[in-house]
Amino acid sequence: PGLTLKSGASGDLVFRGRTPEGLEVIRTYHFKSGSYAFDLKTQVINHTSQTIEGELKLALTGKVRGNGQEAQGFIISANHSIEEFKADKVREPKTFATKVNWAGLDELYFMAVAVPQTSPRLQVTLAEPQPQQLRATLSLPGAIPPGQDTQAQYTLYFGPKESSHLAAVGLGLENVINFGWFDWLARPCLWFLKWLNSWVGNYGWSLIILTIILRLIFWWPNHKSFKSMKVMQKIQPRVAEIREKFKDDREAMNRELMNLYRTFKVNPLGGCLPMVLQLPVFIALYNILSTAIELRHAHFINTIPFTNLVWLADLSAKDPLLITPLVMGASMFVQQKMSPSMGDPTQAKMMMFLPLIFTFLFLNFASGLVIYWLVNNILAIIQQHYTNKYLQ
Repeated sequence: PGLTLKSGASGDLVFRGRTPEGLEVIRTYHFKSGSYAFDLKTQVINHTSQTIEGELKLALTGKVRGNGQEAQGFIISANHSIEEFKADKVREPKTFATKVNWAGLDELYFMAVAVPQTSPRLQVTLAEPQPQQLRATLSLPGAIPPGQDTQAQYTLYFGPKESSHLAAVGLGLENVINFGWFDWLARPCLWFLKWLNSWVGNYGWSLIILTIILRLIFWWPNHKSFKSMKVMQKIQPRVAEIREKFKDDREAMNRELMNLYRTFKVNPLGGCLPMVLQLPVFIALYNILSTAIELRHAHFINTIPFTNLVWLADLSAKDPLLITPLVMGASMFVQQKMSPSMGDPTQAKMMMFLPLIFTFLFLNFASGLVIYWLVNNILAIIQQHYTNKYLQ
């Protein structure tokens, strides 16, 4: 049997079967056009003269593969909390007999879950029956008297982790999308990216626009930071004098340094403030680009102009040609050269290696994240140039 639905329509597929023992099984699938969710009702009728005891089971299975695009673990919502179990952590079967809202298989961008519509007696067992194979089994125990029937009803969702589709199913299914500690910041950033993309039609340009807006928001703290660093550079000779004069009396040294900073109205840690403020944004974007289905296979350029070389065709994957991380490292080097020199020679030498360290780290980061950092650096260079002219 088959089923073809027009837009906005719904329909059923019904399967019937009978066992040699006299049990009739009727399984009804109800589909809605345009939805990743569908309803499943299983009815078992006892045509025998005896009471039949057993379990109605529904099993969701998946394979674990190294590419991360198949089922990678289990997910279950029970007692108003969501638990996730990685495939390699389920060595022994795990059984849940408490109130289960839904359960199934979880992967980076997709999930397959069953949402029971009834039955407080439902049990869920998570297991790895064979190597590299996962199975989530939902069991409904019971007895069927002669001439009677029993039913199990589920809503099944086989689809992407996209908030609007998940919310339509209900029972907090959309809460499986979690961007970590800075979830509160990642969600509005993702919403704004999606809104920009609806106008621009390209997530790469949307990300650049978002970076520019964030840079404008942090413009004043960055200006204060550059100004503080410039003043710190100016008073370094006096700082060195105080350190030499009170090298045997640390308490007096700290007191005199604080008086000096107070006189020039400068905070020695002022240069770090913008970095601290922008760190949550960086982490939020990192989590968005790592887990949001909207950014999966989202392209920017696709190929290098006048060539067939694939480049920036997936903002959630690393740059295959490593161009953006290398340019990003160069931009950090330029920015560092424009910054006021450090008074401490040891600290200055350590700072020289930062562009190399960041370049190495960013080689395997999502290209979208590297683009954000690169554009942010370019804007910082522009701001620093004008700030230096202003201070002169």
